[in-house]
Amino acid sequence: MKKPYVFIISQFFEPNVDAVISRLNQRGVSYFRLNTETIPLITTISLYEGAEELYTIISCDGKQVDTRCITSVWRRRNGEFVYPNVSCAQERGFIRHESASMLHGAFESMRCSWVNHFMSDYRANVKPYQYEIAKQVGLTVSRTLITNDPDAVKEFARSLPVPVLFKPVIGLTTGGPPNFSAEIQATYDGKFNIPPAIPESRGSEVRALFSQVLDDDKIKHLNTIAGCPAIFQEYIKKRVEIRITIIGNDMFPVEIHSQDREDTKVDFRAQTLLETSQFLHHEVHKLPDDISAKLMKLMKELNLVFGCVDMILTPNGEYVFLEVNTAGQWGWIEHLTGLKITDALTDLLIRGSIDSEYNV
Repeated sequence: MKKPYVFIISQFFEPNVDAVISRLNQRGVSYFRLNTETIPLITTISLYEGAEELYTIISCDGKQVDTRCITSVWRRRNGEFVYPNVSCAQERGFIRHESASMLHGAFESMRCSWVNHFMSDYRANVKPYQYEIAKQVGLTVSRTLITNDPDAVKEFARSLPVPVLFKPVIGLTTGGPPNFSAEIQATYDGKFNIPPAIPESRGSEVRALFSQVLDDDKIKHLNTIAGCPAIFQEYIKKRVEIRITIIGNDMFPVEIHSQDREDTKVDFRAQTLLETSQFLHHEVHKLPDDISAKLMKLMKELNLVFGCVDMILTPNGEYVFLEVNTAGQWGWIEHLTGLKITDALTDLLIRGSIDSEYNV
């Protein structure tokens, strides 16, 4: 039987990964952290079609891993690749596609437990697919339109007796800390001499766009969506918002009292603009058994091992599904509630598969 060996796919600035690695170190479990910003300039990846199986050797900063030794993979999230000083976008595009293909080939050689498998993760993040599966397992989903057609939005709004909420389809802009690409290129001298993690104080360019109500003023500017699609949904009144972090067979439901503040009523994530001491009241929540069962079925149908589900609990006690985020954050929830979410994830990574052969 193999000794536990955890392979982590991440980016430099990722406090959740730092927390899990701390637990792995405490328990004496070997791991390899691949920050994807080191591809292709710093990390070397070599795929071999051996006599019996495909395997990959990955090396970075004097540390090397053979994928045949890996017992579980945590695909947390990818950072942007960093390119050589090439002169045109066409060359950068070529390098990006070649590097991504090589990396995905390496993923195929990791025949072990995944959290979450990259193919399942990709499909699960297609919002219409999420909504359909959620309805199939019996969850309530608000009426939704995804479009770049201003006229379709106006007609959708006229058809509803309630306001319309709009939000981005994905909602993140990435790029890492300021001037990070230039720093890697400037300091790379044939060996890895970038710190293993970028201090949180340096900040990040990852930004989220919050949900908003489509009021009369915003309707005047609807023509701009012709250049970029968005999601439009009926606005659901809330008693509280529910964030359910699901890790394998463990479920951590927490109610977030977003209606306590005017600036968080539409989207509780607006609390991230506040000091931590001003965060909303969070409280461990007891889900009804039927909702818990439907959520576990949702995860199974989406082939996900990890996910952060957002739901609304309405004033009349109905649970409405919003989305499942396959790379959701949980650090602030753990801090405010004391729930042992990081420990549950660490346990899962150490013990390996809980369901299917490769979690695909």
